Amino acid sequence: MVPARVKAGQWARVVGGLVHTPDGRGTAAHAALVQVTSLLARRGLVVLVSDLLFDRELALTALRFLRHRGHQVIVLHLMDPAEAALSGPPEVRFRDPESAASVVVRPRELARAYGAAVRREIAAWRAACRRHGIAYHHVLTDMPFGMALRLLA
Repeated sequence: MVPARVKAGQWARVVGGLVHTPDGRGTAAHAALVQVTSLLARRGLVVLVSDLLFDRELALTALRFLRHRGHQVIVLHLMDPAEAALSGPPEVRFRDPESAASVVVRPRELARAYGAAVRREIAAWRAACRRHGIAYHHVLTDMPFGMALRLLA
C-alpha cells in the first residue's frame, strides 16, 4: 500500500512499492482488494497489476465495489511473452513458482490448444472488465515501461 500523496517523490514511492513487494506462495488478490476497499476514504485511482491467475468472479466483486464507490479502476494484466505462446524444446518441465508443482510437457503438441485457452482467458477478463466500467490492458513484460505507462493515460 502506497498512500496517496501530492508531492515530489511520489512516483519513486510507487515504483519502490512495486519493486520491493516480495514473491508469494499463492495469491491473496481477493483479500488485498477487500482491504483496499476499506482503506480508501476518498475517490481515487486503483490500479491492479497482476497475472490474474485467480478467481475472476471474486476479484470482479471487489473491483465492481470500488467502481460503485466512485473510484477509477484499471487492471494491468501482466504476462511474460513465454506464457502467451507456448514454445520451447521438444520436452520441457514447467514448475509452478507458487506451489512448486511441476509437469513435463511437449510444447508442440499443446501449443495450439494452449494459445486458444490463453486468448479465451484474456478475452474473458477484457469483456468482464468492460462490462463493469473497468479499464483493462493486457501487458506483455517485454513491453517498454514507458509504453505500459501510456496505457494509464
